[in-house]
Amino acid sequence: MGTLPVDSDTSSKDHRAIFCAAMVLKTCTASACTKVGVIRSMPDLAGKLATAKLLGKESTLEQRAAGLESLSAEEKAMMDQLNSKYKEKFGFPFVICARKNVVSTIFNGMKARLERDKDLEIATALAEIQNICWLRLNDIVKDESAIQAVY
Repeated sequence: MGTLPVDSDTSSKDHRAIFCAAMVLKTCTASACTKVGVIRSMPDLAGKLATAKLLGKESTLEQRAAGLESLSAEEKAMMDQLNSKYKEKFGFPFVICARKNVVSTIFNGMKARLERDKDLEIATALAEIQNICWLRLNDIVKDESAIQAVY
């Protein structure tokens, strides 16, 4: 992708924005196959990996914050059913920024988005992934000194 322009007067927030803008540009110009591949790399919400405690640290914390670790048996069955329907229809997992949602909004989002067409869902899933990346990047780079150390 090349080197991002760096200026000593640029704040860490500006650097994060530049990085995210480059990521969005790269994603938007990718082939449809690549876009779907990025989406397919995301784990199911409250899925098998979560149940087996095999999610990455960040995904675990995000799903926990949304309340997905404490689903009732009925909610878990509904989540599994919606995950299956969604993957069957679109060929990739449902993606939503768990940190910006709770169980009820996730369920409502899944049900509503099942009614959409695939192109809109690809765009929505990529936008959600961008939200996730922005939040995770902000977690990593909390202050100016941390980002300056990279350069």
